[in-house]
Amino acid sequence: MARLRDLEVETFLQEAVEIEPALYTRRKGPRHPRTIRARFWDLVEKRGPEECWPWIGCRTKDGYGQFGLRLTNGRWRTVGAYRVAFVLATGKDPGGLHVCHRCDNPPCVNPAHLFLGTSEENMADAQKKRRALWRPDAGRPRGEMHGGARLSRQQVEGLRAVRGLSQRKLAQKFGISQAQVGRILRGESWGV
Repeated sequence: MARLRDLEVETFLQEAVEIEPALYTRRKGPRHPRTIRARFWDLVEKRGPEECWPWIGCRTKDGYGQFGLRLTNGRWRTVGAYRVAFVLATGKDPGGLHVCHRCDNPPCVNPAHLFLGTSEENMADAQKKRRALWRPDAGRPRGEMHGGARLSRQQVEGLRAVRGLSQRKLAQKFGISQAQVGRILRGESWGV
């Protein structure tokens, strides 16, 4: 997905919404004029009003929907599907604000589950719902909270309690490198 400044994305979104009738897509056979609204909602699995409406189109590696918009100058830009859903449902321009999910389900584009918030509000909401398990003022996540952690706190305590095995054997037993076993035993990793 193209990384654009918020202002540019919103300008693209605004331009794209304004040219809705001019959008054409090719389906087998002749060209069919399709509005952005129709093309967008065709890629949504609509369910009940309180349920999540998953995006069935292209997604980012984190699961957020992506939607391509054709602009007045003929260029295409990819924008978050949840942002497009918000604009189509409310008619409001989010500007520099984040479009946040009440449901914390990245592919969801149900307008009832979306709300505007600042970056700080978005992070506070994520922490409250335990999607961000570290404190922003504590630096990067450590231990089990780190996304790349292979061991739990309990496994690390078990590793430290084992006597009579070489670091190489401990590494094989726990599925980590010998160097990492050494760092754990010296207290350089996983604290003491």
